[in-house]
Amino acid sequence: MAIVFGVNCKLHYCVAGAGGVPVWSELTAARDVTVTMDRSEIPASTRGGAGWMATATGLKSVTINFDLLYDSADAGVAAIMTAFLANASIGMLAADGDIVTTGTRLFAADVRITKFDEGQPLEGIITVAVSAKPTYSATAPTYTTV
Repeated sequence: MAIVFGVNCKLHYCVAGAGGVPVWSELTAARDVTVTMDRSEIPASTRGGAGWMATATGLKSVTINFDLLYDSADAGVAAIMTAFLANASIGMLAADGDIVTTGTRLFAADVRITKFDEGQPLEGIITVAVSAKPTYSATAPTYTTV
């Protein structure tokens, strides 16, 4: 197993969604991507637990957080903004490398953009902090290795 540098990771979007045969476009304006996966916690304590709380795990959840350098001419930035403003789903794919390279791990899902937080610093470039979460879809989220 080799280490992977974040600069080699990829974030993609597909306006048509993740189902069928999506045509993924790389979101090249993205930086500092975080894919947070959690499971819900279900209390499973018993009297036989010797005073210790026990937990079972339930459904998985994921949030893809990333920053975009705002570029009004960038198709990816426009697609993310449009999905947010229209309250529409969009396909997203986060990968630890090129999506056609064997061994690349990736997460793909139809998502809703739940945050589009535009920062306008006096001395700096406009950036947008974005959060995306899976939404109701005929295509279930996937976490796979190519």
